[in-house]
Amino acid sequence: MFEDLPWFRQIIPIKHLLNYSFVMVVNISYRAIGSVVCLYPEGRLKGAATGPIKTLIQKLLAEDSRNFIINFKNVLVMDAPAATAMNSIYKEVKRNDGRLILTDAGYDVLPWLEKYATEVPILNDEKVAIEKLSGKLENYKGNIAVTGASDIASALFKGAKNYKGLVFHFFDDPETTAEKVIELNPLAIVLNMEHGQSAIQAIRKWRFDQNTKECPIILFGPPSAGADANVMIKEGANDFIEVKFSQAEALAYLKPLDFRNILARKLDMVLAGDYEDIIRKS
Repeated sequence: MFEDLPWFRQIIPIKHLLNYSFVMVVNISYRAIGSVVCLYPEGRLKGAATGPIKTLIQKLLAEDSRNFIINFKNVLVMDAPAATAMNSIYKEVKRNDGRLILTDAGYDVLPWLEKYATEVPILNDEKVAIEKLSGKLENYKGNIAVTGASDIASALFKGAKNYKGLVFHFFDDPETTAEKVIELNPLAIVLNMEHGQSAIQAIRKWRFDQNTKECPIILFGPPSAGADANVMIKEGANDFIEVKFSQAEALAYLKPLDFRNILARKLDMVLAGDYEDIIRKS
């Protein structure tokens, strides 16, 4: 049921420490928009901190992604080695018949890119870059938030297509990224129950906020989480999809395609506005 639209991927923010005198965590999240993958590094991007970006792009290339945007809107500081590293990343993407554009660099970052990332196209706006790489998203219907990263989420969502004009955004820990989900104003939230209390706190935040007060929340987790699912439904979640919950079990007993087909039927209800029909009756 996902064959019409571009894939969506896992969202496993990658955390690394910079090898500088201070300790700084660099987060990298990403989302798929059509055939384009947009990467969002955060924090101080200096020297070896670009390594995770290169590793992630190599991984996505191996999964047949070819169009990339690196969005610098959340990068506070950059240096010459980090900017220069963009050239080698760009060359690797080109060697694999791909394309890369840099966007949304702030005043403290743009001069470094212009001086040292001389081989890489740089644009001011991500939307323009998306149009350049894939054409306008004429069938765009809205956003879906997938939250709670893990190996199981990776196995279930890997290779899946974007669905009926919906753009999928991926987030890590539900509670700590709850505000980002709210800012997205999603049509639905797909929540990994592995995070337990963090998931409950996130549901409470979403139900309190006007943007997500009536947004359908679709849980997925192991059969043993049925009791927890009922608790989360009482907190405001709408539905629960059972999944064998190790990566090996997911692949052996509930194929990712099966999961995506179940989810597709739920999203059909979301698109149709049948929110009441998606609520699990206890």
